[in-house]
Amino acid sequence: MIGVVDYGMGNLGSVMNVLKRLRAPASAIRHPEEALQCDKLVLPGVGAFDTAVQQLQQLGWWPVLQAFGTQLKRPVLGICLGMQLMCEGSDEGVLAGLGWFPFRCQRLQPGLSPGGQWLTVPHMGWKSIDILNSDCPLLQGHAEPWRFYFVHSFAVTNTQHAAVAATARFADDPFAAVLWQEHLFGFQCHPEKSHQYGLAVYQQFIHL
Repeated sequence: MIGVVDYGMGNLGSVMNVLKRLRAPASAIRHPEEALQCDKLVLPGVGAFDTAVQQLQQLGWWPVLQAFGTQLKRPVLGICLGMQLMCEGSDEGVLAGLGWFPFRCQRLQPGLSPGGQWLTVPHMGWKSIDILNSDCPLLQGHAEPWRFYFVHSFAVTNTQHAAVAATARFADDPFAAVLWQEHLFGFQCHPEKSHQYGLAVYQQFIHL
């Protein structure tokens, strides 16, 4: 069973629709204790970093997520803000993240694209990614190049770390598009809005 964390700050419907389309056994989980009955979790997220941390803590999710990801070591897929919550923190706020990935998210800076177009923040739209680690289990099942839909203002900009499985560019500066470390996965993009590319990601997550 795949549990999708329902804490009031994620595009829950879109994620559930994709999993339903792929005929995956999945359920939106509102009560944290139910998550421990799941084999995998999806942590979606839309909104501000500190607000999301507070929501997860107040609803009792924080210790359950830590147990799921660090003690039970079951697969977790973080989406957009969900990926950022898996990091140590964000310049968007002052609260600590889950700390599963050794990064702090930084605000994207407006600038010129290689083609001379002025890019503003938030970064919105389709972007190709550059795969740095082709062994990442969720980047299988589809011929390159991969393209995903992004909507974000903050990102992991330290792209030299081994946990960065793929990068994309904003104003010609690279940022982490995919994080991967053993059973933990983070996608800065929205796979559930990325057509066949996103379907391939969720299909691989289902079959882990």
